Amino acid sequence: MARTGIPRSDAGDIVEVCCKSTWRAAVVECEYERDIRVRLLFTDIELEVAGVEVYGTFCYSGRNQLEKGMLVDAMNHHPTRMCYVKCVVLRLEGEVIVVKQLEDDLSSSDDDPLVFRTHECMLKPFGQHTFGRNHQDNKLREQFLQDQGYDLTSGSNNSISGSSSTSGRNRSILGRGDSRFTRYSEGLVLMGYSLVEMQGDGNCLFRAVSHQMYGSEQYHRLIRLACMDYMESEFEYFEPFVVGDFRAYLNDKRKDGVWGDDIEIQALCEIYDRPARVMAYDRNEGAKMLRTFHEVDGERFRPAMILSFYGGGHYDSIVSEAFKRSVVSSEPGYLEDSRVSLSRSRRSGGLNEMSNDQTLLDDAIGLSRHQYLTSFRRDLESAFEASMESAQEEEAKLLEGALLESHVKGKVDSDLEKALLLSRQEYGAPNDFDDELAKAMMISSQEAKNDRETEWELSLNLSHAFDCSEGKESAIISSHDDETELQHAIEASLSTL
Repeated sequence: MARTGIPRSDAGDIVEVCCKSTWRAAVVECEYERDIRVRLLFTDIELEVAGVEVYGTFCYSGRNQLEKGMLVDAMNHHPTRMCYVKCVVLRLEGEVIVVKQLEDDLSSSDDDPLVFRTHECMLKPFGQHTFGRNHQDNKLREQFLQDQGYDLTSGSNNSISGSSSTSGRNRSILGRGDSRFTRYSEGLVLMGYSLVEMQGDGNCLFRAVSHQMYGSEQYHRLIRLACMDYMESEFEYFEPFVVGDFRAYLNDKRKDGVWGDDIEIQALCEIYDRPARVMAYDRNEGAKMLRTFHEVDGERFRPAMILSFYGGGHYDSIVSEAFKRSVVSSEPGYLEDSRVSLSRSRRSGGLNEMSNDQTLLDDAIGLSRHQYLTSFRRDLESAFEASMESAQEEEAKLLEGALLESHVKGKVDSDLEKALLLSRQEYGAPNDFDDELAKAMMISSQEAKNDRETEWELSLNLSHAFDCSEGKESAIISSHDDETELQHAIEASLSTL
């Protein structure tokens, strides 16, 4: 094997070696003249190899591209398991990664290896979680990467959001004075919905969910805190979606006025065990379904929370005739506290027996998380940007039309002014010439017509007004030659434009 990765390896370096057709991370023990002695990470196996590769070339490091055959730690995101398992990448299906659990990771010889679909954000370098972060080899690898200049605090390249990820979003709220809002509202009516506006104070998502669940937006603070408590309890699942420190993210989101996003919608759907359907503006139909959450199959019907995502990312509540029947009757806080307590009991191992309802709930959450994982790249932010691009295209067309109209008006005014100046040169300047010119240009600007015949008539009328002011009215009326001469002058002026 040619040593193409690095010309020399020092003891303690983390490298890659090919072992039984699989690339494995290893630590250099010592280097001889021709060979290198290495030990495979997380094992006692020592090998003498002819060459090595730079770590992160064929092994997944969290910062390079996934490829078939790579070993990884993959999150089993079912709520009753919620643990990382050792896997090999079977294939890549676009944004979806299909992995298979390694046989030596099975708890029983009778178990079959899990094969499941996941997303890259749920994958970690092999051994990082399955052997524990405090394992000696994980510490060796982390120290080596730090020495090589890797910033291990910024998150891997597969995380998607963070407490600052929404700071650049335009949160302007386009209200009822906007024509698109009217079309949007009319589109909702055609679908059997009506919109209930929420205050745009940064709490709009939690206000909208409060209205959906309790018929009032006043419980938004309670819902916000319950959402953060639940995400903290289920941090194994939600943490990979966040860039940076997850605890800091939650602390920031607990503050009043901090925006909520699609990751919070997923958590709220799990808390209430209800689907969420998010509506948005559509320039063709007025309104459309932008995204769904927690839409799981089964016999358990749950009324959906219907949210509006409009005007720079503002959330409102959407209701139908069946809305009153979907409002919960329990005291606000009871349902939220019970869901958070259930999650904490599950995480601590204190939940020994589960009822049938709890089992159904966990299965529904497992399916919901799979749905979210395989579709979150089409998150609300991306969908919102696509929707806004569509709206901006429409705005650009309207602006282009307005500019064209303005250009036409300016052209008419310019043509008229040149014709009148030519007429002025022919007959001299009357005392009221400026007044007549201003009146004529105002009329032209208001009507904005590009008709040459109209332009000629306006010019001729002004010339006629001029002659009247000098006592020449009868001469112009009776003199066909003078009128013909004026017409020729004006036509000559217009032909030069």
